[in-house]
Amino acid sequence: MTRRKRDLLMLTALLVLAAPWTLGAEKKVEMSDVPAKVREAIKAKWPKAKIERAATDEVGGKTVYGFELSERAGGAARKWVARFNPDGKLRGTQEEVKSADLPKSVLQALQKRYPNVKEPTIEKITESEGKQATVTYEFKFAMQVSIDASGKIVEEKELDFDLEDAEE
Repeated sequence: MTRRKRDLLMLTALLVLAAPWTLGAEKKVEMSDVPAKVREAIKAKWPKAKIERAATDEVGGKTVYGFELSERAGGAARKWVARFNPDGKLRGTQEEVKSADLPKSVLQALQKRYPNVKEPTIEKITESEGKQATVTYEFKFAMQVSIDASGKIVEEKELDFDLEDAEE
């Protein structure tokens, strides 16, 4: 695969991956309009995080607050998205991770099913928190594959884009 095709594939995968969690399609909101319980929950959970962007969305007829967050620790930067209910309860987070950060069972499941995949984009998706929390890892390459923390593949689908058309 040429470098250009690989870069285009990575960009497309990131855009597709981020679509349900990005805040661009949602209504931007000022922090002064975010409920105090939500602001307090963010500060309690991530006291050093910088809120890059805040927005609201309607999910099941209820308002959900979404935040793009960032944090610097030493020389490393971390970016992630978090969503909250108006009462301050965390709905979930999503952030890009590296292969080295994956549980062994997840990496083994991916390698067994897709042995030729070398550099997928990987997102760690956590729904809820505490004992109710569920974690899945979503891989993007020519496919979108979700694997739970135990190594079970929970979803597989082909991505719908054509690199040949994109090069022209």
